[in-house]
Amino acid sequence: MCPICDLVGETVGHVLWTCPAAVDVWAECMKLIQKCSSTEVSFVHVLEMLHGRLEEDGMQLVAVIARLLWLRKNKVIFGGDFQSPSTLHKLAHEQVDLFMKTEEGRWVQRPQQSNPVVQRWHTPPVGVVKINWDAAVDKDGEKMGIGIIARDHNGLILAAQVASRQYITDPTTAEALAAWKMA
Repeated sequence: MCPICDLVGETVGHVLWTCPAAVDVWAECMKLIQKCSSTEVSFVHVLEMLHGRLEEDGMQLVAVIARLLWLRKNKVIFGGDFQSPSTLHKLAHEQVDLFMKTEEGRWVQRPQQSNPVVQRWHTPPVGVVKINWDAAVDKDGEKMGIGIIARDHNGLILAAQVASRQYITDPTTAEALAAWKMA
């Protein structure tokens, strides 16, 4: 049974879309999402429906909210606090804004290294998911950041996650934490 509403069996579609607690979260979103049917069972169909209606930034918000809904469900299962719709909505907007700021920073011209190493990503075989991760350390700020991404044989992103930790200044430790987070 769904650990949030205890009304029906737990499915991805229910937890992320049709559960009354999820409907409350989506009700705080943009009008195009509010007007969508809440009876759709498959979340893949929901995403396909929304993809035709929303711009890229709207789909980014949908992805983050879906992730937060799933994490909220897991927190409830493991004894954590239930996050209100307004809390999830606020967190989603903060995470999308942070992502956008990070993306803007990716395209800043960086000084060239004397011997730059060019690495190319290669697609995995059909039916295999490739997971890549990396970590960066800011020794002066005493913090680290990690990024994890999973892609299929077409190069399509299946999942991605970023995280940061304070007081980690050793690159080896940062890489190990990234690998641990990936597992």
